[in-house]
Amino acid sequence: MLVILSLVCGLFVSAFGRRECIGLSGQLSCANDHRLHAHIEVTVWDADFFLLNPVGYYGWNEDDMMGITYTSEKGEFLVYGCADDPDFLPVLINNRPDPYLTFRHYCNSLLGEKVKLQLPQVFMPTMQELGVIRLERNETRAGGRFGRALRQRKHKHVG
Repeated sequence: MLVILSLVCGLFVSAFGRRECIGLSGQLSCANDHRLHAHIEVTVWDADFFLLNPVGYYGWNEDDMMGITYTSEKGEFLVYGCADDPDFLPVLINNRPDPYLTFRHYCNSLLGEKVKLQLPQVFMPTMQELGVIRLERNETRAGGRFGRALRQRKHKHVG
């Protein structure tokens, strides 16, 4: 029965799926020690919700990794990635990916601190510029408080 459900869901998602891509740039900054904002893994994910993610097609309701990168010596990063989300009611609901950004830094503690920032549903060709994300205690919080306001600009495709 689970195999049949997986096949039906797979065919449905293939017929009514939506692929969206995201592009982000920003800079992590640790004023306490400038060495601590270099080489940090920055990952963009697509949040999946249980009711919209049938067991068997996408696994056990795991969020999808859209893209991954590491910060430069100056804390700068640029990450691109894509995700597919099914449109379960194609005429009524366009189900687009729900992107969020995660990273772990050691600016405030030797144990590290994991940060999750919710991102708006802004996809390519628009590039999201997050500005400077300050890592000092009480500056970064889950939910998406950025050092500067989120700016968006059109990304020109070449070719």
